[in-house]
Amino acid sequence: MKLKHPFATVTFCAVLCAVLSSCDYNLQQFLYRDNSVEDRLTGLSASTLTGSDLPSPLGTTYKVAIITDVHFGAGERGSLDAAFVSWAGTHDMDFCICLGDVAEHGAESEYRQYASFANSVKGAVSTGKIYSTVGNHDLYSDGWKWWKQYVNTDYGLDTSFYVFEAGGFSWYFIDTASGTMGVSQFKALKNRMQNDSNPKIVLSHYPLYADGAYNASYPTLQNSMETSRMIDLFARSNVKFFASGHSHHWAKKSFGSFYEVNFTGYNAKKSWGYIEVNSATGTVVAYDKDGNRL
Repeated sequence: MKLKHPFATVTFCAVLCAVLSSCDYNLQQFLYRDNSVEDRLTGLSASTLTGSDLPSPLGTTYKVAIITDVHFGAGERGSLDAAFVSWAGTHDMDFCICLGDVAEHGAESEYRQYASFANSVKGAVSTGKIYSTVGNHDLYSDGWKWWKQYVNTDYGLDTSFYVFEAGGFSWYFIDTASGTMGVSQFKALKNRMQNDSNPKIVLSHYPLYADGAYNASYPTLQNSMETSRMIDLFARSNVKFFASGHSHHWAKKSFGSFYEVNFTGYNAKKSWGYIEVNSATGTVVAYDKDGNRL
């Protein structure tokens, strides 16, 4: 931005300071640009969870709680977290998935809060498991190092891209925190899916498309060619369901052989959802927390 007049410079700085103070961000966080998705992947293959890392046992039909945009550090939470933990227990959730943005500013204290919350969730769900993807807020202020230290620590992962097989499905957790999959991750995803005949569920922070209202705008993956390749790969690889967050709004889009649900913001909207999976029929149905089908 070119500011030709000293007054314009002062005005811009004043506005910037006002914005930062009002949204609780400092200058470093405002100007920070996260590390590359290529930097966050170790090697070109996904980590595969096995054995005691899996959510088991699961019946033929089971339920998975899905939360996203938890944003610890974004103001008072009231009874939100306790309400969710209670809901997960009383509604017989088998395990839980978080679709990213566990932290607001990427601070270590926020990750500590999330780790404590995650422990409570484990105590409420039947298999004692919670799995998370990484979101864009999780990278603020060099938060990636804290994400690695406090999130998914039960599983000994060396990458933000991982897979497991459970309940008749393969579950793919992809890293879209930079608004892209990147070349290496997409190649690894393609290779893995082409050698995997299971029905699949893909978990991502960024939406593919949502319901069209966000298409080609901030909340969705920004590279339309990359998105088209992902949709084509999923259609040919027996993907049944794609779950995403980031926009803080409910949205749904059918791609024929699979569909996407964009889950609402847990902290911003005080809400969440779940999926019911049937391994016998290979189907996935999404609901909001009140049991309304999406």
